[in-house]
Amino acid sequence: MKTTERRKRDPEARRREILDAAARVFHKKGYEGASLDEVADLIGFSKAAIYYYFRSKDDILLEMAREGWRMLAEMVELREEDLDNPGESFVELIRKYLTLYAEHLELFDVLFREASTIRNLAQQHGDREILNLQVAYRTQLSERLQKLLPPEEVDPTMKAIAGVIYAFMHIGGGPSEERIEQAVRITRKLLRP
Repeated sequence: MKTTERRKRDPEARRREILDAAARVFHKKGYEGASLDEVADLIGFSKAAIYYYFRSKDDILLEMAREGWRMLAEMVELREEDLDNPGESFVELIRKYLTLYAEHLELFDVLFREASTIRNLAQQHGDREILNLQVAYRTQLSERLQKLLPPEEVDPTMKAIAGVIYAFMHIGGGPSEERIEQAVRITRKLLRP
């Protein structure tokens, strides 16, 4: 099928294909080590076809970041029912987070591994949305933990939970339902007074 026919069929599906392929390539090679030729080859597009949808490799990374941070910011948003039992609510949030991370492993790996690159690109391109989503995500997590812990324990606990999440996603076989439940149990222990 010609590139122009493919483009006419469903532009959003093509953009999604490019973003998913870029996540795989950036995950494997790192953002700096990856090329758009590799992304194009992975999905059978020409490099020119990719430029039809995105202006640059930077734009692809920024769109991936925007998507990922939107998912995370929406997930951590505090709801009224979360106030009834903040400890269990936080543990459930970690379960949801791990499940989401497992479902989009390559995307979130790129998001966190390339965090400083994304931040720099967002600043260079004036992309306030990404920066605002990152702040909203961190603020919501911190506010949830402040309901459970003394102030001096919030930051170290966030870092410990991040370490648990990373370990369970990458060490010893990667994500699985069993490993997610193990991480949830460890999170519960971290939150006990």
